[in-house]
This record gives sequence, C-alpha cells and structure tokens, in this order.
Amino acid sequence: MGAPVSYYRVEEAAAAPAPRPPLAAGWRRPLAVVLIVLGCLTAPAALAGAYIHTVVMDVNGYVSAITPVADDPAVQKAVADTLAKQVSGALDANQALPGQLPAELGEFTGPLTAQLGDLTRELTLQAVKSSAFREFWATANRSVHPVLIKAIRSKGKLGVTTRDLVGLDLAEVTANVTDLLATSGVSLPTDLPQALTSGNVMLLDSRPLAAAGAVILPLDRLYPVLPLATLALLLIAVLVAPRRLLAAAYVGAGLTLVMVALEAGVAVGRARYLGATDDAGIPHDASAAIWGAITSSLRVWGWAVLVVGVAIAVAAVLVLLVSGRSDGRPRRTGPVRPDYLYPPGGTPNPGGPGVPADPPPPREPGYAGPT
Repeated sequence: MGAPVSYYRVEEAAAAPAPRPPLAAGWRRPLAVVLIVLGCLTAPAALAGAYIHTVVMDVNGYVSAITPVADDPAVQKAVADTLAKQVSGALDANQALPGQLPAELGEFTGPLTAQLGDLTRELTLQAVKSSAFREFWATANRSVHPVLIKAIRSKGKLGVTTRDLVGLDLAEVTANVTDLLATSGVSLPTDLPQALTSGNVMLLDSRPLAAAGAVILPLDRLYPVLPLATLALLLIAVLVAPRRLLAAAYVGAGLTLVMVALEAGVAVGRARYLGATDDAGIPHDASAAIWGAITSSLRVWGWAVLVVGVAIAVAAVLVLLVSGRSDGRPRRTGPVRPDYLYPPGGTPNPGGPGVPADPPPPREPGYAGPT
C-alpha cells in the first residue's frame, strides 16, 4: 500500500469568482465616494432647512415650540421680576398703602415701599404660575413673530441694539396683577400709569437672527429640495458602488459624523446666543430655557439621524463579517475531508458526498494528486 493521497474536488477549485474587469470598478468606486461625501454634507443642511421652514419661519411652528416655556420656573421668575418692578415702581407706596397693611398681610414688614415691592412680586409670581399665563405667553409670542422675521430678512442690516430687544406684550398678566393688588387692599390711582396697563418683558434677542439671516433665508428656500437631494445622492452612491455593503457602511459612518458636527454646531450657537443675551441683561436661565425650546426639534431630528446612521453602519459591517467578504478576498478552497482519502488504485468511500462512482485515476482530469 502506498501513502494516502489527498484529492481536491474540481467544483471547489472552480468556486473562486472570476475577477471583475478593471474598467468595471475603475469609475464606479470614485463616483460612489464623491456621492457619499456630497450626500453626507447635504444631510445637516437638509435638517436645518426643514427646521427653519417649519419652526423658525412658520408662526404656528414657532408658537408651538416656545409655548411650553411658559411652564419653566426660570422664565416665570424672569417675567414676574420684570413686571413686579414695573408695577411697584409706578405706584406711590404712601398712597397705595395708607396706614398699615391688611391683617392677612401682616407678614410683610419694613418700609411701605419694601412692603409694596414684596407684595407685588408675590402676586405677580402667583399670576405667572396660573393656568392663564400659558395662553398669555402664546399670544405674546405670536404677536412678536413678525418682528423676528423682519430681523431675519434684514440679513444683519437692521441695526438692532440692546434697546431694540424684542419685547413680549404681557399686558394681560399686568392687568391680573393689578386686580390682585386691588383685592389685597392696595389703593390704585384712578388714572393708571402706563406701566400698569402694559407689560413689556424683554426676553428675546433678535440680533443673532439678523446676523444669521444670510444663511437662514437660502436654507428656507431650498427646504423642499435638500432632503430629496440627500436621499438621492446616498441611494445612488450605494447602487453605483462595486461593493454595496461596504458603501452602506460608509454612508452610515458619514451620517453619524455629520450629525455629531450638527449637534456641536447647535451647542456653539447656544453659547453665543446666551453670551449675547447676558450682555443685554436678559436672565441667563430664562434665555437658556427659550433657546432649548426653540431648537428642540432640530436637536431631536439630529439625534434620530445619528442613530439611523449608526444602525446602518453596524448592520452593514455585521453582514460583511458574516458573509466572509469583509476583506474583499475570495474564500480559499482546501483539501477534501478524510472520508475522501483513498490509496492509489483503491475504492473511494462510497458514503462520501460528491464522490463519483468510478473516479479517474490520479493525475487524470477531475482530480489532482501529489506532485
């Protein structure tokens, strides 16, 4: 008996795919790369355009976004402090509080002016915490939206100064406060001063909007085109790429990176806006709450696309690994299992799958023996 000989199946040797012609992938790969880059770069612009069109430029979207801020304690405190100063400053404590305060308000001590200020602040805070304040807040912001749009359309040429900050007309809240003051025993003048008939609160700064108008307006005009262009570029890139799974992985990674950049840009914009409102004397916490409400939808959309990008990249890589094609090389064939081994001139194992009934001798077409 001679030494056992290893034989290879012909179908395994022929399993390696034929290499693609060089021209087939020569233009497809760079084209796919260019399309992926363009699609990923237009994705944040598409989100920003949708946000600007539906929230910033649309009055209903703007009011819907900013109305929940009425329930924020920082905004309520800022409004209450501003209106309380206006009301108490317009009243003469000696005339408003003749004699002493009513018995139920005996906890207020000190000079009459201080007592009037404390009482007014307490009643104003009570008014802004009522259920009616949310409606007053929404109405005031709906009225002020055209002023913000005017600032945007000025493209920085409006010349807005700190004296031209956008004021919210909360006269309904002031009227509620004066009613509470009268109910508490405060004597109000017959002819109410203007501060008691109007409640102007400066909580919005239009200067950043005016400065960004040159970017906001084109994105608003391109709103219908940018999302479709982004989807088309990324889809065509995957279809054109020689290896679609690998292209899908790059698409997911690219979307993840640009969405991280978008979130970073929103954070930078927040810092600049709060810096401008701090310089203007607007309470920091109130400005932060307003910025968070206005940009909430943009940040949520950005995180949603980021999650989708991560999911696409991970899924594509997993499929590549499972299919064994992550390195782009064809799988190598190996020798047949031991049940295919037989000595020269012997009979192959009849139980071996794929073994012919009368195999040709070694070195004949169909089998390859040792050299």
